[in-house]
Amino acid sequence: MVSAEFRYKSVESIVPIYAPLDTKKPSIHRFYDTSAISPSGRFLAVTEFTSDTSMPKHGDYANVCIIELSSGEYIYRTLTQAWDTQVGAHVQWGATDDDLFFNRMDTENWSPYAVKYSLSTDSEKAYTGSVYFVKSSGEHFISPCLNRINRVQPGYGTHIPPSSRKYNVGFPKDDGLYVTSTESKKTHLLLSFCDIYTALEKEFKELDLENGGCYGFHAKYSPDDKKIMFILRWMPNGSAEGRSRTKNYLITFNADGSDICLVVSPSEWAGGHHPTWCPDSNSVIMNLISPRKNVYLTKAVRALEKIAQKLGQRFFVPQFALKFVKITADGIHKETLAPSHIGSGHPTMDPSQRFIITDAYPSEVLSKDGRHVPIRVIDTLKNKSENLVQIDVLPEYSGSNQEWRVDPHPAWSKCGRWLIFNGCHQGCRTVFLADFDSYIKG
Repeated sequence: MVSAEFRYKSVESIVPIYAPLDTKKPSIHRFYDTSAISPSGRFLAVTEFTSDTSMPKHGDYANVCIIELSSGEYIYRTLTQAWDTQVGAHVQWGATDDDLFFNRMDTENWSPYAVKYSLSTDSEKAYTGSVYFVKSSGEHFISPCLNRINRVQPGYGTHIPPSSRKYNVGFPKDDGLYVTSTESKKTHLLLSFCDIYTALEKEFKELDLENGGCYGFHAKYSPDDKKIMFILRWMPNGSAEGRSRTKNYLITFNADGSDICLVVSPSEWAGGHHPTWCPDSNSVIMNLISPRKNVYLTKAVRALEKIAQKLGQRFFVPQFALKFVKITADGIHKETLAPSHIGSGHPTMDPSQRFIITDAYPSEVLSKDGRHVPIRVIDTLKNKSENLVQIDVLPEYSGSNQEWRVDPHPAWSKCGRWLIFNGCHQGCRTVFLADFDSYIKG
């Protein structure tokens, strides 16, 4: 599938690494929960930035590109104004190589909308709703409001004029999670924040509804398309935009919006991050402090670690280290996986659920020098951890608040053989592939 000419030999690794892109053009794949490799394995889809050395503004362009992996040829490139620094234009495949989804921008109303590009006919179909995550069947896609998401997490939405920004008060009836049918092209509000509040009212009793707002963040279909997980972020009034003063709630529900469950509360979440579905579609995996520590003490420790980082020091408290925790979709049962190993980065499980793949942040204890981070594999059967590779993640420009940071976001290909991840080559962000086949068979 991938030509041997793209073998990347600038790093030491225990599996073959490939760099199929033009490494002088800054590019990223979408995220750790979607595969940039097409269902057939022939193509790679990425967002290519026209510039990444200054803060982006509304109206700036990026490219959506398709690359043939056997030749490295760029067979499709189109401009879009609906993108951001961490996930690009939410470029992702549907059920076939003929279904590539990404976002464009209606600049008259500054409203992002999804399109589906067909490679065989060189045509695209436009929708009214934006795309964040596509069902594996390709029949529907979901999205929070991409014009609000930057309020609680820069890098994951779109860039719009300040006058077009939208803000929430309490749990509104007119915002939440939207679903679009790829056949009918109809978009509707699947669940409003008001619906969620009504279903889980006792879980939000400590919030002052008149002095803050609820916003949507990551939304993902389960692998079998039957359930959805959704992260809610409560932002108090007076909080600096994009800062971490939010309260995080992880909820799940059926794909039709029924049976809403709270899986992780803010007190359980404290210090943790990055939940995603396990291959069984009945549980999620994320980084959490386990066993649970006092919330306020946890926040104090994390604050000290961040202060040390800003002073150029590396300071960590082992008792507050993260672990890989598997949680049932109803939030009832929790299990620490590979308990002797530290959690980090963006963990996912392979289709057999034996291996955990993750990366790490330069600020985390597993980064050897604050510049290189590991792509890790944890064998839960043997309780063993190895680094597949240490990859450079220091770009030429990171942004005033790390908006242009490079997170590897290691993602599985749909066949389970390849890992796709971001990194830097001589200061330029690019996309790498790791052939995991020999490791699995070994």
